[in-house]
Amino acid sequence: MSTILIFIAALLACSLLAIWRFRVKSRRGSLPWISAFQDAQTRKLLPEERSAVENYLDNLSQIQQVPGPTGASAAPISLTLNAESNSVVILTHSITRYGITTDDPNKWRYYLDSVEVHLPPFWEQYINDEKQR
Repeated sequence: MSTILIFIAALLACSLLAIWRFRVKSRRGSLPWISAFQDAQTRKLLPEERSAVENYLDNLSQIQQVPGPTGASAAPISLTLNAESNSVVILTHSITRYGITTDDPNKWRYYLDSVEVHLPPFWEQYINDEKQR
């Protein structure tokens, strides 16, 4: 009789542990950057920064709606900030800059690790200053 009770208690404890682990893992799954940047610091987004990001996204969506040189329009992509967008992950990665030969005023291509990032031309001085440190 006591063996059955011990077995049932162990089974119940393992079930509760499995349910708890599944719930914790499902909550973390909604934020994909947590596993990639576990040691990164976070901070709250300032109202001025949030409005700057919203303006950037609005301008980006307007630029993407303009037909390209071939006449084809870009696919409609709607990027917006939501309630979870108030956290900023502070990363320190090197920015690699490549120059291309073109008449385009933004002739530099910036890469953060292996991902191309689009930065405004007036950030060049800030990037150069950060690299000098």
